[in-house]
Amino acid sequence: MNSRLGVLIITLLLWNCEGWSPQLLTSEDFEPKLNVLAVLSPDMGGIVYVEVQRILPLEGPDYTIVHDTVTEIWQNPETGQIDTSTVVRVYYNSKYDVPDATVTLSDGSQTWAFEHFVYEGDWEGVSPRYKIMDADFIPVEGKTYVLEVSTPDGLSVTGTTTIPARSKFVEADFPDTLRLTKSTPLRWTASTGRYLVSQDFVEATGIWCYGGSYTKVVDDTSLVMEPISCGDTPPEDTAYAIQEFMLMSVDDNYYQYFIEEEDAGDAITYFLLGSGEVGSSWGIEGGYGVMASFRYHSVRRPSIK
Repeated sequence: MNSRLGVLIITLLLWNCEGWSPQLLTSEDFEPKLNVLAVLSPDMGGIVYVEVQRILPLEGPDYTIVHDTVTEIWQNPETGQIDTSTVVRVYYNSKYDVPDATVTLSDGSQTWAFEHFVYEGDWEGVSPRYKIMDADFIPVEGKTYVLEVSTPDGLSVTGTTTIPARSKFVEADFPDTLRLTKSTPLRWTASTGRYLVSQDFVEATGIWCYGGSYTKVVDDTSLVMEPISCGDTPPEDTAYAIQEFMLMSVDDNYYQYFIEEEDAGDAITYFLLGSGEVGSSWGIEGGYGVMASFRYHSVRRPSIK
């Protein structure tokens, strides 16, 4: 099996989305299609995250070599004069990434356009990323959104997701200050029945602990977080930490793609475990990938040993 598999790194807020990756197909099965990642959330500043790639056959390169001639301007440290020099940069553009797609999102009554963008520092200028052009757009709970993606060479996919109801921690259950060495019972309001619960440190002074920064998948509305192990610390009046408990209620597309398939055998990280197998698709028609949505809530508390 060809080992050319890319891994997409996304922010912590999309805890499990790093599994999205390029598709690989054998030549006899190959049919050009798109591979799309789209995630919506009303609670994270209106996250509307879309990445567009194309699948590639096993044979042939998955990149193009680009020679870029640039003029650099710099100050000569000896003379103080402004000098210039011409350099040729050589870099590789991924053939998976699609920088010229047309991407739109609709709720049935209004349509929003996306534009291609490159993160600062991605000097090669090619990426699969798209952002919505309306900076004030916030997805609405209960609404169904339809994503349309098309390319100049005739490829297209349609994605659909319905924004789930938001679950929230019962904050009254949290004491004003937590003990790191004691279990923390958590409860939350019911919504989708698909929940991801995470615990992590926001900051710590005089405390060295491990066991935080992990996520549990829960289908109930309660959970007991295990105590965190801490090493030797100064007296308790100088040892201090802030813990954050995070709750995601996710739609079925998110759950099936990022949770269920991972449990079935790393199908997230490796779309195709052998030649000719069919890639994953949840909420996407006409291609591969996922269109999903989630809600988010968090609680922070000071913690001592």
